[in-house]
Amino acid sequence: MVVQGNKSVDIKITEAKVYERIEKYFLSALVIDKKNRMAWLNHALSDDLNILREVKLLLNAHHETDDFLETPAPVKKTIDEMMSRCPDLAGRRLGVYEVISQIAVGGMGRIYSAKRIDGEYEKIVAIKVVEYSNLDMGLFQKERQLLADFQHPNIVTLLDGGTLKEGFPYLVMELVDGLAINRYTNSAALSSKEIVTLCCELCMVVDDAHQQGIIHCDLKPDNILVINTGSRKGSLKLLDFGIAQSLLTH
Repeated sequence: MVVQGNKSVDIKITEAKVYERIEKYFLSALVIDKKNRMAWLNHALSDDLNILREVKLLLNAHHETDDFLETPAPVKKTIDEMMSRCPDLAGRRLGVYEVISQIAVGGMGRIYSAKRIDGEYEKIVAIKVVEYSNLDMGLFQKERQLLADFQHPNIVTLLDGGTLKEGFPYLVMELVDGLAINRYTNSAALSSKEIVTLCCELCMVVDDAHQQGIIHCDLKPDNILVINTGSRKGSLKLLDFGIAQSLLTH
């Protein structure tokens, strides 16, 4: 998993912005005719499937309670419930790892840094807790195994996994310090030729995964990191590979 560039980012502010965006699109969708609502939403959030998924969940919950006899639950309450799905894991032990702190949040869940504490060897990892109510657990477990069996130098390595006592599955992955590909190409001032070369490398990585039956479903700059290796081109690392299909099943 990833810590992108600036580690001093205020997680609470980032999290608030995520849910602010969910609420914004939820409220906007409500004023659009139902017949055209999904088409508008799919187009408006085509660049962020995580937010799209959460807005659709809110709309479904809204429609289930929306009749002339009762008033739907307030939007703020629904948003607050989403934010409190899983308790803060800082300090909790998960297997041989102890969670340090939350480092990122997204529509699918939260990401924590953690350290190995069994004394065998020292290692800092990333733990992603998947907070998604409509998760197809059977498919998720199959894809997790497929990803565990697939080793690629340009895809973040899955190290371990499990399920919290609260019922949320989690993934233990390598912790990567890199920049999203769009930020890297700008900060490194890459030439057009260098950018094309980097994109060709990306295509080869995705093709390698497809040959193994692993589909990403959420390929975007934030999931494509470039690690500064001393050369201008850097080294690609892809995140969140192999779990998107089960998340999109429903």
